[in-house]
Amino acid sequence: MINPFSKSQTPHDLPDDQEVVDLSEIDLDFAVEEAFRQEAPKVISPVVSVPAEAGQLAGLELFRGLSDEEIAEFAPQCQSSRVVPGYVLYPTGRLNTRLYVVIEGQMRLYKAGGEKRPCGIVDIGQSCGLTSALTMQAAEHSLIATEASHLLVVEMSAINKFTARSHVFAQNYAALMASYAKGDHCLLVGGRVPAPVRRDGYVDQATLLHNQHWLDTMFPRIVDRCRMAGHPLSLVALRVDGLESIDKEAGVVLSPYLLEAVGQIMVENSRPTDLHVIDRDRRLFVVLPDSDLDAARILANRLRERVKTLTAEDLPIPPVTLSIGIVSLAGEESGNGLLARADTLIQKSINAGGNWLNE
Repeated sequence: MINPFSKSQTPHDLPDDQEVVDLSEIDLDFAVEEAFRQEAPKVISPVVSVPAEAGQLAGLELFRGLSDEEIAEFAPQCQSSRVVPGYVLYPTGRLNTRLYVVIEGQMRLYKAGGEKRPCGIVDIGQSCGLTSALTMQAAEHSLIATEASHLLVVEMSAINKFTARSHVFAQNYAALMASYAKGDHCLLVGGRVPAPVRRDGYVDQATLLHNQHWLDTMFPRIVDRCRMAGHPLSLVALRVDGLESIDKEAGVVLSPYLLEAVGQIMVENSRPTDLHVIDRDRRLFVVLPDSDLDAARILANRLRERVKTLTAEDLPIPPVTLSIGIVSLAGEESGNGLLARADTLIQKSINAGGNWLNE
């Protein structure tokens, strides 16, 4: 079995056969869930690839605005691939020449070193591989399917060829490259957002958590994906009690520190794939994909206990308490609906005098 985290491999010594890893060995999410420890069904091949059909391309951003004739011409140059969970699209250290677009399922990115924390999640409609393919350098991350997935696989040579022939395609391709430069081609996970992508407008500069813009644009994608797949999703929403009073009494120095510190506690006490947000009203959120209300309740109570330990030198920090609301996605509910329910519960906690959890 290939080691997806190995940096010592080169294109010449990589095996040509198809490689599948045990997800429980590389990812904490799968290591702790009983469902993923059960014996996987036997498959004839871990990947099945056929030429793509025009209908598979039409709904993707890269092909938006192209005529039916153009899409039909480009489709045979792409591969429609179905892969099993654990399939390694490319390991760390391997030269990659392909763009991978998720039609169904999910892929994750892993850094070298074997840490069981993904650094990115590639969901339906998102893509990966463009950076390494453009630079012609060894990939810095392993790309592994973490669900049974349906992918569109495109060689860079085909993209370059069609860019020269279609102005609309060239514009779409330029937009895709811009999304990679900003870091919003996939969901960044595992804690605070790394410095190279903070400039894209999705990050609160004070706390380094995702911001209102991320909540408006990326959060609905997560909600839609969980709803379509029938997966649970929960939300822990909170406010630091008395923040306005702290601003009046201690000036504007203390409240940013408190928000940053609470954000760090959220990160440290969550799973690697949970996502952390602060909105324009200074409400804080932990988004818990594939988690029910029980998991949200456990995290919320843990956060209530952890914030009591906050201290700082030379800053008069009062006892820190939280007003919390926890919700889980219900039926056909939208992301905005979920946030509205969470806000109502926060307000009930505040009206109860703070330091309270409502669900």
